[in-house]
Amino acid sequence: MPDHKSISLASDADSVKSVPSGTEHQVVTAQEVQEEMNSLLSVELALTLIHLDKDALQRLSAFAGLGGVLGGRVQKTIESAFIALLKTLGLMHIKPGFEAAIQQLSRYRPATMHGSGVTPLMDFFELVHVADLILQMVQVYYAEEMCKHIDKMDFLNEANKEKKAFERMIDDGVAAGLDKTIEVLIGQVEYILVMMQLPTDYNPDENTDIELQATRACQEAVTCLTTHTKMLVGCTDKHTLDVFFQELGLRLFNCLTKHLRSNIVSSQGGFVLICDLNHYYNFIVSLKQPVITPNFLALKELGNLFIIQSPSDLKQLIHDMERFGGILRVEDVFEFAEMRSDWKSIQRIVERDRLE
Repeated sequence: MPDHKSISLASDADSVKSVPSGTEHQVVTAQEVQEEMNSLLSVELALTLIHLDKDALQRLSAFAGLGGVLGGRVQKTIESAFIALLKTLGLMHIKPGFEAAIQQLSRYRPATMHGSGVTPLMDFFELVHVADLILQMVQVYYAEEMCKHIDKMDFLNEANKEKKAFERMIDDGVAAGLDKTIEVLIGQVEYILVMMQLPTDYNPDENTDIELQATRACQEAVTCLTTHTKMLVGCTDKHTLDVFFQELGLRLFNCLTKHLRSNIVSSQGGFVLICDLNHYYNFIVSLKQPVITPNFLALKELGNLFIIQSPSDLKQLIHDMERFGGILRVEDVFEFAEMRSDWKSIQRIVERDRLE
């Protein structure tokens, strides 16, 4: 998250526009997306409201030194003006913006969209950027102006309570949206794999020379994941980011295991499958989430099921639970072994060992 000190309340609307709020890729290739985002949240509007509250605060400050009942009423008015600012920004602007973005995510259908960027996801990530910027502006205003009149350690103060509610509302909006974005992103990956993964990718003709590199379907899926996860970095706190990446990794693991079971794999195609599994693994490593890495290490090990020639060696591998780190059971590994193109010819040997 950017340093709060980097934002000055003296900036006008034009200077606020110069603050980076996404990737250049978004601005250049998705201008319509940017225009839609500006209709959901407006930094200029937030800045205007803050300056209006600051003007009111300056007028009230002239009477802030008064004692007695009048002084108390002035203090209450100062707090009420700040509370009104937060409610206007939160309930009437930011909350509806999040709700609109989440509705866009709910309506999304992969087959209706084209290109590496998923527009509703780009919308939401941009919304998080803008909401974070508005939050920083409010925090700077609070620290520089309101703390002259309010004890920030007074947790019973109505203005402090409203500020906490404002921050919590933004966090809730981000959390709700991120959960939906995972659903949309995995849906997009599933669509890419269904549409682009060819039967011959893992089961090529025996006379075909294979290329030892990730298949186009795998590359496109990882590119889609990488593009959108990079957009999120820097626009939310590390804890939220970690939770998002971990959940994304787990759902991707389930998605891939389901997808891989629908394929037939020859011994030659097994080497291509290993390239794909390595590519998925490298993406997961880039997320820097050790808790989900074992899942994809186990997935990588599955590639060995298809390049082993000896049935007896295959039996030994299937029962080697240490190799799969406890992530996959023997029954799970058997299901993957059944994807072998020569399974019918070796099934009796492998199944006999399974029953012993």
